[in-house]
Amino acid sequence: MTEKKFPYNLDSLTWDSDHKRNAENKYCYCGKDINDDQPVIRCEKCRQLFHGDCISCMVKPLLYGDTFGTFNCSVCNQGPETFERKGLSWIAIVHLVIYNLIKKAQVEDSKKEEKDRREHYYFRWKEDVCAFIDDYWDYLVPDKQRSLTWNNTIASVLSTHNNLFLSGFEKLHQSAWWTLHKVEPPSNEKRSKSATRIKANIKRPLKRTKPENEITKPPKKPKKVKKEVPDPDLLDLSSLSELSSADELLSSDEDVKPPKKKKQNIVAVARPTYVLKQEQKSPSPPPPPSSPLIPSLP
Repeated sequence: MTEKKFPYNLDSLTWDSDHKRNAENKYCYCGKDINDDQPVIRCEKCRQLFHGDCISCMVKPLLYGDTFGTFNCSVCNQGPETFERKGLSWIAIVHLVIYNLIKKAQVEDSKKEEKDRREHYYFRWKEDVCAFIDDYWDYLVPDKQRSLTWNNTIASVLSTHNNLFLSGFEKLHQSAWWTLHKVEPPSNEKRSKSATRIKANIKRPLKRTKPENEITKPPKKPKKVKKEVPDPDLLDLSSLSELSSADELLSSDEDVKPPKKKKQNIVAVARPTYVLKQEQKSPSPPPPPSSPLIPSLP
């Protein structure tokens, strides 16, 4: 068995940063150039691009912009080519199909005179989109059975993803026509780990829902209370409240005993002694001498 080789040196080709074009314009088994009018597919091992017309492992002709699969060329395999389809979502399928409908219409129009070209690139969802998917079913979703409502799934995808699909109602005044906002194939880039990370199931307290009729009022501002100067002639009400609260703790059957007076520690303070000086009285004159008793005359 002879070894399969390319008609050029693959390792000597000079590629751009995206590895989509090389300076030598050599591709595929044939070594010819590629253009936008031909769908191409990349080999997973050697990274070379191959024309859709030059490969033989596909069940249907290769679609434009189809990167949802793993292709290995016969040179890398040293045997038959292999192609393994990756999982496709319905959104990617509808996107890829409408993109191919537009590309094929553009290629056909490029070969016609300007007066004979299409006025628009809108397509009917059932007669064009669904019919295309039905024809390419084994190519797009191998080993998958058609359900009875798969057409309804296509209609739902178109109507719920208005960021990708544009309705022709405004231009054609009919809602059954669709196209793409941007004429580009669906992206097959893998999401980052942060985007695909599963969020932890954290239980949070449920918020209490308020009834619809309930009107939430803004919180009132607290009023400023003026401090009142207590009147010294009035009773101290705080002491009365303390007594009343203390009385409530006692049962009605118990006798209320007067509160015991607290012993006050009396500190003896020495008072200064004052000595009163008595006024010195002047000495009283001595009494006159008593006169002798004179006998009375008869």
